[in-house]
Amino acid sequence: MGGFLILFLLALAALYAVMVVVATYVSVHPPRVPLWLSPAMLGFPQEDVKIDTGGLTLTGWWSDGGEGSLVMVCCHGYLMNRCELMPFIVTLADLGASWLFFDFRCHGKSGGRLCTMGRDEATDVAAAVRFVRARRPGAKIVLFGSSMGGSASAIAVGDDPGLADGLVLDGAYSSMDEAGRGWWDFLGGKVAAVLLRPTLWIGRLFVGFNPAKVVIADYLMKAQHKPVLFLAGDDDPVVPIASLERNVVASGSLTWVEKFEGSGHGEARFREPERYVDAVRRFVRGEVLGVGP
Repeated sequence: MGGFLILFLLALAALYAVMVVVATYVSVHPPRVPLWLSPAMLGFPQEDVKIDTGGLTLTGWWSDGGEGSLVMVCCHGYLMNRCELMPFIVTLADLGASWLFFDFRCHGKSGGRLCTMGRDEATDVAAAVRFVRARRPGAKIVLFGSSMGGSASAIAVGDDPGLADGLVLDGAYSSMDEAGRGWWDFLGGKVAAVLLRPTLWIGRLFVGFNPAKVVIADYLMKAQHKPVLFLAGDDDPVVPIASLERNVVASGSLTWVEKFEGSGHGEARFREPERYVDAVRRFVRGEVLGVGP
């Protein structure tokens, strides 16, 4: 009986180890979600574009808004694709902007196989901005980032503060290590967060760096005096309020915060869409375009 119990426990431990390794592998090699929406479906101009990062080719859609002075560069979240922020081309149409929607590496139809949750994706953001600069020299550029896309945008602008004229960050986490812990809580609750904690350590072997050392607040500090709008839910396991506050303090004096009571990660746009859109509109008009509310 004792031998059977030992074998059972060893088998259980082996099964758990396999589960953790598989979960880690899938996390950094995420499944690709099919495209489900496009500018043309919503009645807006649409051009298929390819963006060269210097190592990978990204795919996207350019929606030309005419000769306006504003371009919105939409940076989607983890497990999403260029379609995630597509509805805002309708609800923010009064901005008169052109829009770039692109797929991050190993998402959508872009090249690449390894996801680093924002670190290398910052290179994709910089490449997207170069594309826009070639299309619209002199235009004001706003990076509109969701979760991973927001953190990648913050890293990109921290590395090159001249990259954009403003940032709209929805659920941008404070550190990648913290985001990993919160992600499992977001998907499966506290039990999953505890059981899958080892994925954070094993993941370092796959991505080749320590996520705990990639602190978004450090990049925001380097980009101070850049207008930033934080959109955040106060019930977000990926970006707790303390993390939001660290990012806000690091961002400097031109920082706006719109906090949504009862909203989780990325939920505010669904729970309070009018307030959400109004916050983005007021920020872009006031802080980026300087034309008032």
